[in-house]
Amino acid sequence: MGGSPGYKNILFCTDFSDDAHMAFEHALDLTRKYKAKLYLLHVMAPRNPCATPLETSHTPKNDTTDERDRRNQQRALKAMIQQYVHELDEEDDYDMQVLIGSPDIEIIRFARQNAINMIILGAQGRPEKDRMIFIRTAANVSKFAPCQVIAIRSPRVVGNDAESTA
Repeated sequence: MGGSPGYKNILFCTDFSDDAHMAFEHALDLTRKYKAKLYLLHVMAPRNPCATPLETSHTPKNDTTDERDRRNQQRALKAMIQQYVHELDEEDDYDMQVLIGSPDIEIIRFARQNAINMIILGAQGRPEKDRMIFIRTAANVSKFAPCQVIAIRSPRVVGNDAESTA
């Protein structure tokens, strides 16, 4: 039937949740197994200018929405470096990026632009209030991605869900 799937470019998507951490372990394992390039991606929701409070005399004149977005991107990139770089010590073929936009759309776009062979992401996301958003993200990525998608659920999250329903 066929041989090895031959993954060359693996995309790991993070929201810094327990599920994402477990997904990272799988992404790193597959990257090493297939000697693939690992892309690490975090997508931030855009700042809605309509929801921004009116500027006050305390708001710097040059502090635009774009400037705030850039600062938030830099913070997210630093968080990715702190969370993941120490585990990438043996890897030299990886790339980290933070994008702004709708997570599902940006993940799919990134996969197409970078010839991604597999996407690995957490199944549910972080806090309870954001869970539905991330479940939608995982579902849409699985449905529309140009490659295979693995959505990982952390055993810690599974255990917590079981306890909360008991």
